Amino acid sequence: MNCARKHTLVTGCSSGIGRSTALRLARAGQHVYAGIRKPADGDRLARSAAGGEITPVILDVTEPGHIAAAAATIDEHTGAAGLDGLVNNAGYGLACPAELVPLDSFRRQLDVNVTGQLAVTQAMLPALRRARGRIVMVSTIGVRFSPPFAGPLDAAKAALTALGEAMRQELAPWGVRVVLVEPATINSGSPSPGRCLKLSMRPSRAGNSMVSKRSCGIGSIGSDSLADRVCPLVDGDAAIAH
Repeated sequence: MNCARKHTLVTGCSSGIGRSTALRLARAGQHVYAGIRKPADGDRLARSAAGGEITPVILDVTEPGHIAAAAATIDEHTGAAGLDGLVNNAGYGLACPAELVPLDSFRRQLDVNVTGQLAVTQAMLPALRRARGRIVMVSTIGVRFSPPFAGPLDAAKAALTALGEAMRQELAPWGVRVVLVEPATINSGSPSPGRCLKLSMRPSRAGNSMVSKRSCGIGSIGSDSLADRVCPLVDGDAAIAH
């Protein structure tokens, strides 16, 4: 491999947090593999990159063929250097009373928000081990308390959080760090008052520790602001206790 840049895969880059994170990492000089589902979204994203490089990859996290193809593309380029970062961002929210949520819709959300994230992580772990890279899981503050109608989404994110907690300890011997990010509601463009953000790097009991906590109360926070906080966790700039 002749590319001297760091390499990170970000899922769910068509819009919102994923798109902002991919652009922010590219501005920092990284080569970003951006998971998208429509080629047009990838073209727009690549044209917007500045400072680094963005390679769009078709990646529906529920499609095993997409995941395998993305892993092969990354391996072919990075080789022995491996993958420096993985941001598991793909997902969607299902707001509905638990009593009334259609079970097919609930199963679909679990497939995207939990199983899909695990499948991508499993496929990328050989490359992440080679680079002693970092995995960032985008969860939600709702795993700490669940308001009405948020049960379906918070249940899925709680499962993702549990996987992250376990993998942080399981992957510590290989130097692969796992970080859980727990934002509150993100303003993606529609006005809504009273937004806030909390990011937690929660402690591990296996020595691979993320002990600092960052929180800020803000009238409104958008995807770009969240990306500004996520990217240092991937890029190695965040303060982490050893």
